Amino acid sequence: MTDTKCEKCKGTGQYMYDENHIKPCEVCCTHSQGWWRLEDNYGDDNGKYACKNGCGTLVEKEPNVQAVAV
Repeated sequence: MTDTKCEKCKGTGQYMYDENHIKPCEVCCTHSQGWWRLEDNYGDDNGKYACKNGCGTLVEKEPNVQAVAV
């Protein structure tokens, strides 16, 4: 989460995406927990990497941690 107010989460780092669920904000997520490789039952996303913070960000190859640090 950054010091500036994100328009999506209003600086809280998370938001409600429906009336029952909250998720980390993908706009201001720092991806600080790292990445995990999607395998087996992930269909077209097999081989991609997902943010371990749970923000929903997917990338084609595992990013260099230093390159994504904010």
